[in-house]
Amino acid sequence: MHKPPLVLIVDDDSQIIDLFTTKLKSAGFSVAKAYNGKDGIESAKTQKPDLILLDLKMPVMDGAEALQRLHDDPETKGLKVAILSSFNDWSAIKMNQETAKALGAIDFIEKGIDLNELVTKVKSFI
Repeated sequence: MHKPPLVLIVDDDSQIIDLFTTKLKSAGFSVAKAYNGKDGIESAKTQKPDLILLDLKMPVMDGAEALQRLHDDPETKGLKVAILSSFNDWSAIKMNQETAKALGAIDFIEKGIDLNELVTKVKSFI
């Protein structure tokens, strides 16, 4: 584990990344950023974050494919990943904890989450 813990946020929405980065850094976390699934995988391999917050709907490579590749790669398969998305983002499937876990993630975090609750969840995952 990194000291302070490193969270990799993978999302194509720079406002979400900036908002979450500010809150997580103020709570004592280090934050790395990637703006699509392909770059997220590369960052995960080089930085080995303690947690990845992974959006589903992104250009270049979506989160579901990135998650599958992370799990298939011996270098990254043990990394903790939480899906970060809006309830209505992904193929009209209502994302929830069970759906996220079925994809291989540890949990689902809605983008509209209260930022204090985000910090509490991230701490519990790490």
